[in-house]
Amino acid sequence: MRYLLTKILFVLLLSAGILTGCTEDEQAAMVQQAVALESSDECHLCGMIITNYPGPKGQLFSKGIEGNLKFCSTRDMFAFIADPENKHNVKQVFVHDMAISPWDHPDEETYVDAREAFL
Repeated sequence: MRYLLTKILFVLLLSAGILTGCTEDEQAAMVQQAVALESSDECHLCGMIITNYPGPKGQLFSKGIEGNLKFCSTRDMFAFIADPENKHNVKQVFVHDMAISPWDHPDEETYVDAREAFL
């Protein structure tokens, strides 16, 4: 019995050591993904209902803000990023891949890392 308890304690301590080996930013980066837009989602910059407008949308993750910020256009998202108060806090950015998605209703499965997207 004592051997079993010692073994369980060892496994728990080992697991805790592995989990704390990642920094907070590394842990957050593992789970940051663009999500499907809901019909009630509002643009973080202008407050408009996102799904009411055609064209590519954007999402980003920022330090100090839980969850992703959603934008009705990539223009609004880049305006948010360009603001000196925000540009150093941006951790991850996603945009629709318009090479494979229709303009009027971009497919929610086509988000790509904005740092890898190009014209």
